[in-house]
Amino acid sequence: MTCKALVIDSRTVQAENGALFHTPADIDEFRVEGDEFVLRFEHRGEVREAAHRCDNSATMWSIRTESGIRITVLNQEPMTLAFPHGEARLPPGRAFVVQRGELVLVTVAPDGTDTRNVYGYDLSGRQLWRIGEVEASVRVGPYVVASFDPSGAAVAMNTMAFKATVNPVTGAILRIRRGPW
Repeated sequence: MTCKALVIDSRTVQAENGALFHTPADIDEFRVEGDEFVLRFEHRGEVREAAHRCDNSATMWSIRTESGIRITVLNQEPMTLAFPHGEARLPPGRAFVVQRGELVLVTVAPDGTDTRNVYGYDLSGRQLWRIGEVEASVRVGPYVVASFDPSGAAVAMNTMAFKATVNPVTGAILRIRRGPW
């Protein structure tokens, strides 16, 4: 099967089933690879590739942030991340995935008030950690995105405008501050 997808504008592609896919930055490259279309764009200083299935058989996408490494997210029950050397099962919800070296940060859109919805995985799909708790005096909400700052530190931003600096080895919160992301 050959994918039939249409570029709508610099950040939007429409799949043949009518679904719209948006990127957070202008698309640098659009190409068709078999039954997927691939979008290449730069976001927050990282080059990303996101591939989307074109047919109605499943909703899935994959992302490649480093040459030769592709992580696929299958939106099924349970949600599955397929790594180059293994798989991981995630709680239900949408996942935001970013990778640096051997560490893959996954933020699962929370179902309710889960404030520990950021996970660290290795490239085998082994869960290394789940983000730590914050002290009881700090009122935080679920995290909406985790990424890496320019120094390579893991950071997670939540719905209450808190930014947590996270130990990338253990998931422990090293520092949390309120203010603009």
